[in-house]
Amino acid sequence: MNFDFIQQATSRELEQFKSVCNQLLSRTYVVRTLYRPGKGRVNNPDYTFLSLHYEAVQDFWIGTCAKIC
Repeated sequence: MNFDFIQQATSRELEQFKSVCNQLLSRTYVVRTLYRPGKGRVNNPDYTFLSLHYEAVQDFWIGTCAKIC
């Protein structure tokens, strides 16, 4: 498992990583676009984060699942 991203991430990125992983635990999906009153449709920053760090999140989940299962 490759933890390069986690070791090099800023504290803000680590907080978002934790938030996104918690969302994935509690939901089946993370949506790409959100609706904000007054702004209309906006990109979901969590979806963007997942897109940018997909491999790190995937490696994390594979390692977590292997420990749980």
